Amino acid sequence: INFIVGESYMTRELFSENLRSRIHDDEWLICQDKYDPKENLKYESLFALSNGYLGIRGSHEEGTKITLPYLYINGVFDKSETFMRELSTLPNWLGIRLYIEKELIGIEDCEIIEFSRVLDMRGAFVGKRILLKDSKGRETLVEGLRFVSRNNVHRMGVKLYMTPLNYSGIVEVESIIDGSIINFYDAPRFKVKHTYMTANEKLAEDGGYVEVATREKHLHVGCGCRIEAYCDGKQILGNRMTSVFGEQNIEFGDIHVEEGKEVQIVKYVSMYSERECPTYELHSTIKKEIEGFVHTGFENELKLHEEVYHNMWENADIKITGDDDLNRAVRFNIFHLMSTGNEHDDHVNVGAKLLTGEEYGGHAFWDTELFMLPFFAWVFPKTAQNLENYRYYLLDAARENAHKNGFNGAQYPWESADDGSEQCPDWTIEPDGSCYRCYVAVYEHHVTAAVAYGIYDYVKITGDIDFLYTKGAEILTETARFWASRCEYNNEQDRYEINQVTGPDEWHEPVNNNLYTNYLARWNLKYVLSLLEVMKKEETSSPSLKRSWFQELKAEFGKITWPTKDKLVRQSAAVIVISVILGFIIAGVDYLLQIGLTYIVG
Repeated sequence: INFIVGESYMTRELFSENLRSRIHDDEWLICQDKYDPKENLKYESLFALSNGYLGIRGSHEEGTKITLPYLYINGVFDKSETFMRELSTLPNWLGIRLYIEKELIGIEDCEIIEFSRVLDMRGAFVGKRILLKDSKGRETLVEGLRFVSRNNVHRMGVKLYMTPLNYSGIVEVESIIDGSIINFYDAPRFKVKHTYMTANEKLAEDGGYVEVATREKHLHVGCGCRIEAYCDGKQILGNRMTSVFGEQNIEFGDIHVEEGKEVQIVKYVSMYSERECPTYELHSTIKKEIEGFVHTGFENELKLHEEVYHNMWENADIKITGDDDLNRAVRFNIFHLMSTGNEHDDHVNVGAKLLTGEEYGGHAFWDTELFMLPFFAWVFPKTAQNLENYRYYLLDAARENAHKNGFNGAQYPWESADDGSEQCPDWTIEPDGSCYRCYVAVYEHHVTAAVAYGIYDYVKITGDIDFLYTKGAEILTETARFWASRCEYNNEQDRYEINQVTGPDEWHEPVNNNLYTNYLARWNLKYVLSLLEVMKKEETSSPSLKRSWFQELKAEFGKITWPTKDKLVRQSAAVIVISVILGFIIAGVDYLLQIGLTYIVG
């Protein structure tokens, strides 16, 4: 990441007043100061924007050759021909193309004279300034700003400020919704289309509308757009029409431009899925949402969005003095993590890749409880509660998973999507087409202990006793039952062992009596027994806590073993550090929890 920093120089000084007054100090910016197409995918990830509901990668509006222009709505999964349910790439609304006499005004079609792009983490938007010269020497300045509203998660917008510096004429504008985007766009062996199109039409008198459905469960998603152009406060977009070209919807219009005079091009966008709105109302709901967006105005919605982020940063910011790059890096991680968490929907989780890309399929791992949940519990407890509810809603699926594998209780999947079934594949395919057996889900059972520990951690931080005594108690009971059935009794040693597991380093598979796994399994059983005693004293009952069943185990759980120092399997330094930190956390050192507020994804 290139940071533009100076004692008296601020990045915002590169921009005109349109963006200069809005862009924050450099300590809040991730900057790109030159265009290199080989770095497109990196910056698309860095400049991705999310609002908890959806995420869109930081692609360029006009399109580039190297790109993964993905957009996801959290919770919209599909399998089709793939070996797991993964986040489905949905119609991308970002496209805006400007032409002068049929020449595209784009960074890969013109000479680049100036180039600056920033992710403003404080304001939660992406800004740009690009000065281009086409083959006929015409110079065009394009500045822009995009955001996905946190004030209203169904509103997204792009605003371009275009100035023809040395010419006048007619500029043609295309506003594109692209429904042809596929998963693994750049991987010939793995390409898959997870949706089919159900509508491609006009939004209303103006604008475009595209609706798709997932191929497996037929979950519908609608996307609508409307573009406007202004000069001196007046609408100037002429000759409007909306056309359908295969799976693309293109709204066209033209603008008469004058040399040196700025025009503003605004794209209003809305998306809904069948998860929030009946299928038959998707089109009308999106139409009304865009009409409301236009009425509110781009600037007003952006202001409301920035106010939400201002309040979020008031809770989440960490200020590190003496190291500007470290301070910016920590804020970068906080920004993407809190942007992905959803305070309104408790049926979605936070995937290991967040909503910035397709690796890991958008699945939830043990990362949620061990690395991310402490941050949300301390800073955004409603989001943390939603993450806990997500595990509760999928408890029956975890029970089914345990039963399928020959165990009691609930065994949570290594990779979880929307239905709670195990999404980690039994086989993986290498780039050369060869396959190898993947044993991660077979052996890496410590995720179930992580789910249990997450409840303890969440309640410890938030004090949500109501959750603990109801949903939490049920999960803890079922995970303890799993560990009890997972143990094998060793008569010679008079102890219980947990054999054939993979520890958190993920490479030694399988081993017997992994320290980390055994420690947390015994902790899970011990914690449930202590919880039972507390609930008894407080005369709190839970149908899931069977005292007689646990009394039989009370004398036994202490016999779960772990290896002595001379028999430990060497693991990576990172895993050892994590294990030590976790040990301190379990011992009750709250300070370490506070240190772990950030989830470093870079």
